Formats: sequence, C-alpha cells, structure tokens
Amino acid sequence: MGNAFRVVDYGQGRIVAESIDIDPDGLRSAAAMFDEITDQLKKLTDTLVNSTNGEGEAWGDDKLGRKFAKGDKGYLVGRDNSFKNLSQLADILGQNAANLRDTANVFEENEKTQSVRATRQSILKKPEQ
Repeated sequence: MGNAFRVVDYGQGRIVAESIDIDPDGLRSAAAMFDEITDQLKKLTDTLVNSTNGEGEAWGDDKLGRKFAKGDKGYLVGRDNSFKNLSQLADILGQNAANLRDTANVFEENEKTQSVRATRQSILKKPEQ
C-alpha cells in the first residue's frame, strides 16, 4: 500500500493536496472480480441470444404478430437493444478491470521511479570521506 495525492479545490482560492491510500494488490483483486463478472455476463448474453434465436418467430406473420414484433416499440427492437446493452455493459466492466490494473501498475512504476530518484539524490548529497 502506498500514498498518492489528489488536489481538492474548496473554492475561493483554497486548493489543498490530500493524501490518499492506494493498494495496488487490492486494485488487482478488484480487477479480477470485474473480469469474472464480465465473463459471466458474456456467457449469459450468449446463452440468451442463442436460446432466443433458436426459438424462431413464434408470433406469426399476421397483423397481430407484426404489431407485436415490429415497429419502434416492438419485441424485436426491445430484444435487440437488450442484447446490445448487455454486450456494452460487459465491455464496460472489462474496461474497468483493465483500468484498475493499469492504475496499479502506473502507481507502482511511479513509486519505483520516486524511490530511485530519492536514492540518487541521497547518494549525491553524501559528503565524500
């Protein structure tokens, strides 16, 4: 776990840097959970799409069936929008997982860089003996 700073603007010219704790391992653990949920949602969506498509068009092609299935508020539009939304949600959750991992990696890289800089500065400041 490490610390980072965020800048908070309290208005009226009051800007403060506050310390926040960052746990890279915790971020990676959360990313793994997002991955698991993403996989489950993709499987669920695939199952739903395949089972729905496998049923065919049970509403028929008469006037009542067309009214049910077609049009801006028909079954087909609603079904297709639901499939699209589920797929987009899975993509967003997957991207969140990637973002959490990237955040953990960037934080650790920054910590290493700062540590190396601090070490170099302390070496350069030591008087020769």
